[in-house]
Amino acid sequence: FSFWVEYNIWGFNSTISHLINLLLHLLCSLAVFFLARQLVENVLLSWFIAAIWAVHPIQVESVAWVLERRNLLYGLFYFASLLAWTQYIKTGRTRHMALASAFMLVSGLSKTLAFFLPFNWLMLDWLKSRSFSLQLFKEKAAGFVLSAIFFALAFFAAHGEIASGDQGFLNWSMACYNISFYAIKTLLPFNLLPAYEINRFIEGIFTPGPLYLAIFIVLAWFVCRGSRQRLFGVLFYFFLILPISGLVVVGYQFYAVLHFLYVAMFGLIFAAILLIAEKACDGQKAVIARAAGVIVLLVFAVMSFQHCVIWQNSENLFT
Repeated sequence: FSFWVEYNIWGFNSTISHLINLLLHLLCSLAVFFLARQLVENVLLSWFIAAIWAVHPIQVESVAWVLERRNLLYGLFYFASLLAWTQYIKTGRTRHMALASAFMLVSGLSKTLAFFLPFNWLMLDWLKSRSFSLQLFKEKAAGFVLSAIFFALAFFAAHGEIASGDQGFLNWSMACYNISFYAIKTLLPFNLLPAYEINRFIEGIFTPGPLYLAIFIVLAWFVCRGSRQRLFGVLFYFFLILPISGLVVVGYQFYAVLHFLYVAMFGLIFAAILLIAEKACDGQKAVIARAAGVIVLLVFAVMSFQHCVIWQNSENLFT
C-alpha cells in the first residue's frame, strides 16, 4: 500500500523511496527512545539505547533495501504497540489498550511476525510487577485473537517448508547456531554481508549449534542475574529471533539475513547498556562509560556509512 501511494504521487523515484525508508527508520528510533524511557526512567540511558539501535550497522540492510520497507513498518508499529501497552499499565485507560491492539494489527499487516506481541505485553506486565491473574489474559483477548490469525497465516505460508529427518535436524542445528550468531553480530558487527548462504561446503559448521546455544544461555544467565530489566531484554531478543533463526527455511537457503534483527536487536542492546550502566554507576567509571558510549556511537555511524556501499547502485534494490 505504501508503494502504491508513493508511485501514484511520485512515480518510480529511487530518491523518494530511500527518503521514505530513512524517515520511517527515524520515526522508529523515536519510538524506541520513548519505549526505553518508559522502561528505565533515565533519559541518558534511553538516548544511548535508541541512538545505538538507530545507527547500528546491521540496520543498514532494512533501510537501504527498499523492499524491506515492510520491516520498517512492522518495527515502527511493533514498538508503538509496546509503548501504548506501557501507557496502559501506567494509566489503566482502555484507549491505550485499544491503541496497542490497533498498532499490532498494522504491524501484523506489514509482517506476520507481529503475532508475538501479546506475549511481549505479558513480559511488560511482569517487568512492571503486575500480579499474574486471569484478568491479565482477558484484557489481551483482542491481541491473542490477532496473534492466532497472524500465526496461522505465517504457519500455512511456510507449511511446505517444514523439514523432517536429516533436513529437519540440520534446520534445528542451524537455528541453534544462528541465535548465537545473531547475538555476536549485534555486539560485534564486523564483516557484515547482505546474506550468508548455505552450501554443501559449510553445512558442517552447524553441527555444534546446540553447544553454541548452551553457551549463549549460560552467558545470558550471568548477564541477567539479579536484574529483571536485563532478563526482559535478553528474553525479548531470544523469543523474537527464534521463529526466524532457521527452524523453517523459506525461499533461498540463507542461514543469516541481517534484517531479521531489526526489532529483536533492541533486547540485546537494552540489556548490554543496562549492564554497563550498573557496573559504572558513579564517579570516574560513569564518565569513562559515557565517553566510551559516544565513541561506540561514532564508530557504528562510520561503519554504517561504509556498509551502505554494499547496497549502492544495486539491481537487487528494485528487482
